[in-house]
Amino acid sequence: MSTIRSTGIAIPPYTYDQKTSRLHVERWLGDRAHHFRRVLDAFESGLVETRSSVLPIEEIFLPRTFREKNDLYAKGALELGERAVRACLDRAGLEPGDIDYFITSSCTGFMIPGVDALLAHRMRMKPSLGRLPISQHGCAGGAVALRQAHEHLAAHPGHRVLVLAVEIPTVTLQLDDLSPENLISTSLFGDGAAAAVLTSGGRGGEPAIVATESCMFPESEDLMGWELRDSGLKILLSKRVPSEIKAHAPGAIIGFLARQGVGIEEIGHYLLHPGGRKIIDGFEASFSLTRNELGSTRSVLRKHGNLSSATVLFVLDEHLRAGHGKRGDLGLLVAFGPGFGCESLLLHWGPRAARRERPATEAPVEAAL
Repeated sequence: MSTIRSTGIAIPPYTYDQKTSRLHVERWLGDRAHHFRRVLDAFESGLVETRSSVLPIEEIFLPRTFREKNDLYAKGALELGERAVRACLDRAGLEPGDIDYFITSSCTGFMIPGVDALLAHRMRMKPSLGRLPISQHGCAGGAVALRQAHEHLAAHPGHRVLVLAVEIPTVTLQLDDLSPENLISTSLFGDGAAAAVLTSGGRGGEPAIVATESCMFPESEDLMGWELRDSGLKILLSKRVPSEIKAHAPGAIIGFLARQGVGIEEIGHYLLHPGGRKIIDGFEASFSLTRNELGSTRSVLRKHGNLSSATVLFVLDEHLRAGHGKRGDLGLLVAFGPGFGCESLLLHWGPRAARRERPATEAPVEAAL
C-alpha cells in the first residue's frame, strides 16, 4: 500500500475564457470559419469555461517551426514543473533532497535530458535519485505514473516518490490542419503541471493506493495519439473514443474491483480524467452516477480544460483540497489514453480492512452493466 502524502499544481499566467478562444479561432480560420460552425459550437457545449496557456492567446496562432514549438514546451514544462513540485513538497513538509525516486509524465514535447533530470539538477535533488520519464501514455500518463510509484514503493517501502505530470498542449496547434480533431483540440486543451508525493506510510487521513490495473481495449490502437510532422505534433483523436470507452470501460473497471473484493456500490469517490463532455456523460450513465459524484472531475474540466496527463492529478488535488474523503472511504481513480486503454487505481482513506472474497456464485461482470 502506498500513501498519497500531498499534491500540488501550477498553471501558467495567461487564462482565457471560451468566448475569447472562439473569437481567435475564427480569426485564424478567416473566410473558412462558416464551414466549421458545428465544430466551433464545441466552445459553448463542451463544459470548459476557461483554460490557461504559457503564451498570450494572440501568440498561440503565430506560425512556428517544430524547433520553436519544442523550445516553448521545454521552457514552459520546466517552469510549471518546478512550481508544482515545490508546492507539493511544501505541503508534505519535505525538501527536494528527501526524494528517492522521481517519475515524470509528459507527451506534448520532447527533450533529452528530460524534465526529470533537468529539474533534479535545478532543485538539487540527491545524486542517487532514481528517475523514470514517461512520454507515450498521453492522457493516461498521470495515472500510469501513480501506478509506477505504487509499484516502486512495494519494492522499496522506505522511499519517498515524487510524481510530476506536465503538459503544454497549446504549442502543438497545427495551423495548416483543418481536421475536426485539430479544431476540437483548440476548444479543449490547456497547459499545466501537477505533482504528488507518495510514501509507504502516512498519518492516517490521506488516501492510499491499494491496487492498480491496466486494460487495453481490443483493436483500439488507432483511437488516439500523435503524428509526427515537420511542423510538430499533430493530434490524432478518433470520434470513436467515447463509444469505445462506453463499450469496454465498465467491464474492465467492475472486473478490476471484483478482483479486489470490492463492489462498485462501495465506491464513494470517483476521480476521472475528464477527456471531454461525452466521456464524463458516458461514465456517469454507465455507473448510474449523479453529477455531484464527478464534481471534482467536472470542476477541473470547467476551470482548466483537458491538461492531458496532468488532468487526473489536478482532479486528485481538487478532491483533496476540498476535504473529500474520510477514514474508511473507498475511491476509484481512472484515466484513458493511447494504446488504447484504461488505467484504474483503487484508493482507500486510512488503514484498510482485510480484503473480502466475492462468493463463487456471484453474477459475471456483464450482468451488472
